[in-house]
Amino acid sequence: MIEIDHEWRLPPAQPVLPGGELHIWRMALEQPPDRIDALARLLSPDEQARSDRFHFERDRRRFIVSHSGLRQILGRYLNLASHNIRFKPGPYGKPYLAEEFSGSGLQFNLAHSDELALCAVTRTHEVGVDLEHVRPLPDLRQIAARYFVTAEYQALCSLPEHQQTRAVFNGWTRKEACLKATGGGLAQGLDQFQVSVRPDEPPQVLTIADSPPAAIRWSLISFEPAPRYIAAVAIGCLTEDDAQANAGIDEWRMQFYSRTDN
Repeated sequence: MIEIDHEWRLPPAQPVLPGGELHIWRMALEQPPDRIDALARLLSPDEQARSDRFHFERDRRRFIVSHSGLRQILGRYLNLASHNIRFKPGPYGKPYLAEEFSGSGLQFNLAHSDELALCAVTRTHEVGVDLEHVRPLPDLRQIAARYFVTAEYQALCSLPEHQQTRAVFNGWTRKEACLKATGGGLAQGLDQFQVSVRPDEPPQVLTIADSPPAAIRWSLISFEPAPRYIAAVAIGCLTEDDAQANAGIDEWRMQFYSRTDN
């Protein structure tokens, strides 16, 4: 098991991120209008253009706060002003730091749901994070039947009804975290990853594209970052050989930081 110290702390000005450690940052997305204007100025021209394309002001606000927050977080590790950070897209659109920052080894991923955002940061290892606001799902079995593999769906249906909503959110966040770590996102297909879904089982990648050996590349963490939210983080090695050589991945430590300076 990855060691989880689930206590939200105020972040240091320059956080230290050694190998074998995962940092999770939490951001509140509800901010006053004057603060939104200031945060928007931290974005790149492309990001500002993206924010202007949102139809609803609520969605524009959430985009600005989360993406400016990502810049501010990465700026702490790189000791750079937020507006000086540049990104490049991966093969499937996942953002990475631009080449001039590759020496830092920083890997990151951003997720948001409703009024909360999370940012996961590691060194050298691919990382993906997903977050969901827990709410009633009248059609939860239909959702599971469409997006879950057969074994996951059967595990869900075997649970008492009051545990099935949690199982759906467990499965969705864990699968999506894996997809975001690989960079494929939903286009790759949620059925590529089989994960544990039962609330009484530890988070685990069981198979990838029907290949159990490939699952050893991945470690999963699930936690509740705030009331009525569920999150998952996936950490991966580049190859199965790397995973076997780095058996200590399950001894990673986590640090949780809560931002109050959006």
